[in-house]
Amino acid sequence: MRIVVDTNVIVSALVFGGVPREVMELALAGACSFYFSPAIRAEVEEVLAEKFGWLPKEIATRTQALWNFGNEIEPEISVSVVIDDPDDDRVLECAVAAEADVIVSGDRKHLPPSVRSGRFGFNHPGSFSTPKLGRRRHDF
Repeated sequence: MRIVVDTNVIVSALVFGGVPREVMELALAGACSFYFSPAIRAEVEEVLAEKFGWLPKEIATRTQALWNFGNEIEPEISVSVVIDDPDDDRVLECAVAAEADVIVSGDRKHLPPSVRSGRFGFNHPGSFSTPKLGRRRHDF
Protein backbone atom coordinates (compact mmCIF):
# COMPACT_ATOMS: atom_id res chain seq x y z
CA MET A 1 0.00 0.00 0.00
CA ARG A 2 1.33 3.40 -1.01
CA ILE A 3 0.58 6.26 1.37
CA VAL A 4 1.12 10.01 1.35
CA VAL A 5 0.96 11.60 4.78
CA ASP A 6 -0.21 15.18 5.26
CA THR A 7 2.31 17.61 6.70
CA ASN A 8 0.28 18.10 9.90
CA VAL A 9 0.37 14.36 10.62
CA ILE A 10 4.13 14.19 10.06
CA VAL A 11 4.72 17.20 12.31
CA SER A 12 2.43 15.75 15.00
CA ALA A 13 4.32 12.45 14.83
CA LEU A 14 7.62 14.21 15.39
CA VAL A 15 6.49 16.69 18.04
CA PHE A 16 3.73 14.94 19.98
CA GLY A 17 3.89 11.24 19.11
CA GLY A 18 0.66 9.35 19.67
CA VAL A 19 -1.39 7.99 16.77
CA PRO A 20 0.42 10.08 14.12
CA ARG A 21 3.70 8.56 15.25
CA GLU A 22 2.18 5.08 15.02
CA VAL A 23 1.25 5.78 11.39
CA MET A 24 4.83 6.75 10.58
CA GLU A 25 6.18 3.74 12.49
CA LEU A 26 4.00 1.44 10.37
CA ALA A 27 5.63 2.90 7.27
CA LEU A 28 9.12 2.64 8.75
CA ALA A 29 8.42 -1.00 9.65
CA GLY A 30 7.47 -1.77 6.06
CA ALA A 31 3.70 -2.23 6.48
CA CYS A 32 3.17 0.38 3.74
CA SER A 33 5.28 2.57 1.46
CA PHE A 34 5.55 6.22 2.50
CA TYR A 35 5.87 8.83 -0.27
CA PHE A 36 6.68 12.52 0.08
CA SER A 37 7.65 15.36 -2.22
CA PRO A 38 10.26 18.10 -1.83
CA ALA A 39 7.37 20.50 -1.09
CA ILE A 40 6.06 18.31 1.75
CA ARG A 41 9.56 17.96 3.16
CA ALA A 42 10.12 21.73 3.01
CA GLU A 43 6.80 22.47 4.70
CA VAL A 44 7.48 19.98 7.53
CA GLU A 45 10.90 21.50 8.16
CA GLU A 46 9.50 25.04 7.99
CA VAL A 47 6.74 24.28 10.51
CA LEU A 48 9.19 22.59 12.89
CA ALA A 49 11.44 25.67 12.78
CA GLU A 50 8.82 28.42 12.84
CA LYS A 51 6.09 27.00 15.07
CA PHE A 52 8.14 24.80 17.38
CA GLY A 53 11.49 26.58 17.42
CA TRP A 54 13.52 23.59 16.32
CA LEU A 55 17.05 24.42 15.19
CA PRO A 56 18.32 23.16 11.81
CA LYS A 57 20.50 20.47 13.42
CA GLU A 58 17.56 19.11 15.45
CA ILE A 59 15.34 19.10 12.36
CA ALA A 60 17.97 17.22 10.35
CA THR A 61 18.55 14.68 13.11
CA ARG A 62 14.87 14.06 13.94
CA THR A 63 13.64 13.83 10.33
CA GLN A 64 16.53 11.86 8.85
CA ALA A 65 14.96 8.41 9.32
CA LEU A 66 11.71 9.51 7.67
CA TRP A 67 13.36 11.09 4.65
CA ASN A 68 15.86 8.25 4.24
CA PHE A 69 13.28 5.51 4.52
CA GLY A 70 10.50 7.22 2.60
CA ASN A 71 10.29 7.58 -1.14
CA GLU A 72 10.83 11.13 -2.37
CA ILE A 73 8.97 11.82 -5.58
CA GLU A 74 8.82 14.95 -7.71
CA PRO A 75 5.26 15.66 -8.91
CA GLU A 76 4.98 16.42 -12.61
CA ILE A 77 1.61 18.15 -12.34
CA SER A 78 0.35 20.97 -10.17
CA VAL A 79 -3.17 21.30 -8.85
CA SER A 80 -5.11 24.12 -7.28
CA VAL A 81 -8.25 22.72 -5.69
CA VAL A 82 -7.90 23.28 -1.93
CA ILE A 83 -9.01 26.86 -1.40
CA ASP A 84 -8.87 26.93 2.43
CA ASP A 85 -5.35 25.47 2.65
CA PRO A 86 -3.37 25.63 -0.62
CA ASP A 87 -0.49 23.70 0.97
CA ASP A 88 -2.79 20.66 0.83
CA ASP A 89 -2.53 20.88 -2.96
CA ARG A 90 1.08 19.74 -2.58
CA VAL A 91 -0.17 16.60 -0.81
CA LEU A 92 -2.58 15.87 -3.66
CA GLU A 93 0.17 16.43 -6.23
CA CYS A 94 2.39 13.98 -4.40
CA ALA A 95 -0.42 11.42 -4.15
CA VAL A 96 -1.00 11.60 -7.91
CA ALA A 97 2.72 11.25 -8.66
CA ALA A 98 3.12 8.36 -6.22
CA GLU A 99 -0.05 6.63 -7.42
CA ALA A 100 -0.98 6.50 -3.74
CA ASP A 101 -3.70 4.28 -2.40
CA VAL A 102 -4.31 6.40 0.71
CA ILE A 103 -3.74 9.93 1.92
CA VAL A 104 -3.45 10.07 5.71
CA SER A 105 -4.71 13.45 6.86
CA GLY A 106 -6.68 15.12 9.59
CA ASP A 107 -7.63 17.91 7.16
CA ARG A 108 -10.18 16.18 4.96
CA LYS A 109 -12.66 19.00 5.54
CA HIS A 110 -10.49 21.31 3.42
CA LEU A 111 -10.91 19.11 0.36
CA PRO A 112 -13.72 19.77 -2.10
CA PRO A 113 -16.28 16.92 -2.44
CA SER A 114 -15.01 16.04 -5.93
CA VAL A 115 -11.56 15.26 -4.46
CA ARG A 116 -12.90 13.41 -1.40
CA SER A 117 -14.84 11.02 -3.63
CA GLY A 118 -11.98 10.58 -6.09
CA ARG A 119 -9.38 7.88 -6.58
CA PHE A 120 -7.64 8.11 -3.20
CA GLY A 121 -8.74 6.70 0.09
CA PHE A 122 -8.61 9.33 2.82
CA ASN A 123 -7.92 8.20 6.34
CA HIS A 124 -7.68 10.13 9.55
CA PRO A 125 -4.58 8.91 11.42
CA GLY A 126 -6.81 7.27 14.04
CA SER A 127 -8.63 5.18 11.43
CA PHE A 128 -5.66 4.25 9.27
CA SER A 129 -5.75 0.49 9.41
CA THR A 130 -2.88 -1.85 8.76
CA PRO A 131 -1.80 -4.95 10.65
CA LYS A 132 -0.53 -4.29 14.16
CA LEU A 133 3.23 -4.49 14.38
CA GLY A 134 5.70 -4.94 17.17
CA ARG A 135 6.33 -1.93 19.37
CA ARG A 136 9.86 -1.28 18.08
CA ARG A 137 10.38 2.47 18.25
CA HIS A 138 12.27 4.34 15.58
CA ASP A 139 14.48 7.31 16.29
CA PHE A 140 12.72 10.18 14.57
